[in-house]
Amino acid sequence: MARSHPVRGWDRDLPDGRVELFGDGPTDAVEAYLDEVRERMAAGITSVETTEREADEGVVGFRIVA
Repeated sequence: MARSHPVRGWDRDLPDGRVELFGDGPTDAVEAYLDEVRERMAAGITSVETTEREADEGVVGFRIVA
């Protein structure tokens, strides 16, 4: 999904079953990406917690972190 939006960042599975996702880029692109994640993964999402922060130009690409 990240490839269809101009966002940078990563996601990873946490040991307790949650997923942590970091998305960086233009606000509208990040919001569109998160909207798509929420829509397509709705069956597996029980809660969402978001935190906003300043953009980080040092983040390059999007990857899945093991």
